[in-house]
Formats: sequence, C-alpha cells, structure tokens
Amino acid sequence: MQNSHRLARTWPALLGVLLLASPARPATVASVFNGKVPCIAEPNGVQFCAGTLATRVETWDDVPLDANVTIPPAAMDGPFPLIVDLHGWGIGKTQTPEDQAMDGYVVLSYSARGFHFSCGFAAAQVPDPTLTNPTACTDRGWIRLADARYEARDTQYLAGLLADEGLVIPDKIGVTGASYGGGQSMILAALKDRVMLPDGTFTPWKSPDGLDNMRSPWRPASTRRPAPIPSTTSRAGGRASRRASRTTAIRRCARSSTR
Repeated sequence: MQNSHRLARTWPALLGVLLLASPARPATVASVFNGKVPCIAEPNGVQFCAGTLATRVETWDDVPLDANVTIPPAAMDGPFPLIVDLHGWGIGKTQTPEDQAMDGYVVLSYSARGFHFSCGFAAAQVPDPTLTNPTACTDRGWIRLADARYEARDTQYLAGLLADEGLVIPDKIGVTGASYGGGQSMILAALKDRVMLPDGTFTPWKSPDGLDNMRSPWRPASTRRPAPIPSTTSRAGGRASRRASRTTAIRRCARSSTR
C-alpha cells in the first residue's frame, strides 16, 4: 500500500518529465522529404507541399518520384496518421485532399514510377545531374505493373521518409486508390509490415532511418472501436468496386488512428 501511494505521488512528476523530454513537431511545416518539397498554407489552414519536376524525391533505388503531401492546419498537433492516395492507370498524383487533412490526416499522393514526372514524360527522362543517379529514369524508372517489389516498395519508402521526419505516426498508415492504385492498396494489405525485395524474399518494413515499428493497419495492435472514416468520393467507371477498394484501407487507417 505504501508503494502504491508513493507511485501515485511520483507519477504526475514523471509524466511531466516525459512530456518535456518529447520534442513537439513544429506546427508550421516549411518543407517535407528532407527539405526537398516546400510547403505553403492554404486559406483554410491546410498545408500543401506540391512536388514538381525539380523537386522529385528519390526512392529506394534512386528513381525520382513526383510527390504531393497535404498536412493538417498548423493549429492541429502532430504527428498524424497517414493516408496514401494512389492514382489510377494513365493519370498521376492527386492535388489537395483538404477534407482528409481537416480531419487530422496527412495525405501522401505521388505519381507512380513510369507515369508523368516520375519518369513518364519525356522531360522527366532527361539526365538530371542533381540526382544520385542522373540516368535513373532511363535505367530503371519504367512501369512495373504494380509489382510488390517496386511500386509497393516505393509507397513504403516514401511513407517511411515522412515517419523519419516526425510528421506521421509509423504504425498508423493506410492506403487507398482507384483502379491501378486500388490494386496496389491490396498488395500493400497483403504485405502488412514486410517489404518484398527484388529477388522475391521478404524483410521487415523499416523506415530509411531504421524505424522498426512501421506497420500498416492490417496488422492491428488493439481491438478498439474505429474512428469516423474520412469522406471519399468514388470515381466514374466501376463505381461500386472502386468504392470498396478506396475505402478499405482508409477504414483500417481510421481504426488504427484510435489507438
């Protein structure tokens, strides 16, 4: 009983030390991906980091990818759960998903390898001396048809970069997509917290800086009730099936965000 009273007296002080020792993420985000992609605040406070040909982010095998990141308003405290929004065949990254950001989610959208500025357009295939491998696009930046060893790993790598920056919560990551992107979301669901290497073997999913608690929400850590699901809009063509593929991952991300 005496030990219990002592613990009750010391716990508030210990909690205060832990809070002071945990650095808070700055409310305003100037850039993402190690300063590569600058961010600006929209009129409603949502912070939008728009990638361009000049600000492509190199993935795990040096292929440059054109990525957008949308971040909740500065008034909201991070880090945040992450939604990755994958595009359909023949198109590219989405623009500003403000609804999800206002709900407290970071949203990552990027053009898959071989599409648009991710080595798809002719301008993107010109050797770029600012890259680790200036000819990465022509060497290996082609479409792999939603290959778990390449496209899925790109998603895992970019999500890991955001986790390393302290912007997103490593074990609260969900994926959604339409058509081509919806198929990739199911591949990522099957991978769970594993990465498939080019030789077909598996390794634990870790961030580029070595965070080892990267986890997609398909491997739940608790049984708490889900949070409200962010609103989604199905796209034309195959509406019912696309709605299912787009919302499955977000539903699980929302469930994970309540932990």
